[in-house]
Amino acid sequence: MKQQIVQISNIELTEAANIPKLRDATQTYMYEHLRRTTDFVSDHEMQEAAHYGYILAMLFHHYEFMYDIERITPNDVRYQEAADEIATYVETDWCVDDADAAQSGDYDLLDETYDFEHDSTLYMYFDDWLQHGYESFLSVNVWNEAFHQVIYEYMRRFLTIKIN
Repeated sequence: MKQQIVQISNIELTEAANIPKLRDATQTYMYEHLRRTTDFVSDHEMQEAAHYGYILAMLFHHYEFMYDIERITPNDVRYQEAADEIATYVETDWCVDDADAAQSGDYDLLDETYDFEHDSTLYMYFDDWLQHGYESFLSVNVWNEAFHQVIYEYMRRFLTIKIN
């Protein structure tokens, strides 16, 4: 039996993101993590990944998202396209410590901010039995909050950005 898919669309920040640029990405936790755990990656690629990781850390630590939700059932004509999209997702890598360090003034930041774009739509597999199983133990309001937390955690893993 095929799972339902939840379409998370119109993903927007609740306020404009003004994330100051890093002067030196090699000072980030993300850079150190990559340096310790990755082989055969150039320093330039690690610095680029550290910038992406820093932006994601700042987004999820300091900003909130709003979005629309729609379920796509297995008999919906959009189902296969959504399933194919999910198959391409790669988990993002970032360290929340970078947001903490930036906030506490540990990083040398520039006066200019990053210009970036993020995904506007994500798809997530979701089973009815999960909702109905938990709803029986939780009130509807608590279930709605729990479901939005599931979406938030999913976005933390799979939302991608593009630095302009």
